[in-house]
Amino acid sequence: SRDILAAIAGRARDAARDGQATGPAAPRRADAVVVDDDDDGPSSDRALDVVRRLKRFFAARARPPETAAILAEFPDVADPVLFRSILRQLAECRAGRWYPKG
Repeated sequence: SRDILAAIAGRARDAARDGQATGPAAPRRADAVVVDDDDDGPSSDRALDVVRRLKRFFAARARPPETAAILAEFPDVADPVLFRSILRQLAECRAGRWYPKG
């Protein structure tokens, strides 16, 4: 999950370098990157929310879930590319079931 968060932070740095970043007084876009003061470094609120929810989802199951169960549990995730990327960082699909990594 750190890799995806680093990629998101990299996009924010690129936007800031090109003069497209929003300042603290400007309204924050839904996909804006914020810098946390904790050990995780740069992060996206949405990405962190998806990571936390997926980890809880996997921890609550006795068997690895099928893709349909994951999609049914997360219909509210607005960014499918981000969701897919985070899901693949946290789990791998084998024979139609998603197994948590590590």
